[in-house]
Amino acid sequence: MNYSGEEIIQIAIGEEKDAIAFYRAAMDNSSSPGVKDLFHFLLHEEEKHLVELEKEILPVFQEAAFTWEDEDVIAAYLRSLGKSGVFMEGPKPKEFAKKNKDPMEVIEFAIGLERKAIIFYQKVEEASSESGKKALRRVIEEEGAHIHKLNELKAGLKKGE
Repeated sequence: MNYSGEEIIQIAIGEEKDAIAFYRAAMDNSSSPGVKDLFHFLLHEEEKHLVELEKEILPVFQEAAFTWEDEDVIAAYLRSLGKSGVFMEGPKPKEFAKKNKDPMEVIEFAIGLERKAIIFYQKVEEASSESGKKALRRVIEEEGAHIHKLNELKAGLKKGE
């Protein structure tokens, strides 16, 4: 099964919507002001990614001239994900965030989601033309910054801040 560039970005858009739902549920479920604030920040970051994907990146992949450098890499990666979703393994993110009150567990789960998102975007970037790579690099860097912020929060919670 091969995916078009547009289909790949539509999957990414769906994943960002899942991340938004996760951070909203995590924020709503958190009793710690610091944790709640970070989840609120990350919720808005994911909303920005959604806009970037829809307004800047999707049009690049919809262009008739767009070609994958190695479409098989993306198709194989998506097949390995199962139901073509980055976040489909394990519990559904939104449900996990709603049911789990332990901030450390929710933060660890969020770090895992961000790592999976980075891997997904890197696979797409590897197989993209130069115009696609440029647009995706920005999202990858921002997802990495999210992991850094989550790790800082985790360290602060461990210290009892």
